[in-house]
Amino acid sequence: MAEHCAKHDITYQQGGECWNCEEQKMIAAGTREAAYQDPAFLHKRGGAQFQQTTLNAAIHKLSQLSPEQLANLIALANTPQPGATRRLIAVG
Repeated sequence: MAEHCAKHDITYQQGGECWNCEEQKMIAAGTREAAYQDPAFLHKRGGAQFQQTTLNAAIHKLSQLSPEQLANLIALANTPQPGATRRLIAVG
């Protein structure tokens, strides 16, 4: 069941908190910035699905890497690790 915050005209899940009220409680700028990097908080605000925001955060981190860092990451991913199972990560 959903609850409604009359102050901000926002509907949220029962037992939760209005994201706007929650944001107003974030006094320290570092706390607020960290919340905006959290996919769960962004999803609660009515944004993209949790999986999409997680993927967006990962792609953002990858986009910050230099060409040398990307080459090192690819080389590390291609290095066989004893006892490890291989997983294929596809980027489309």
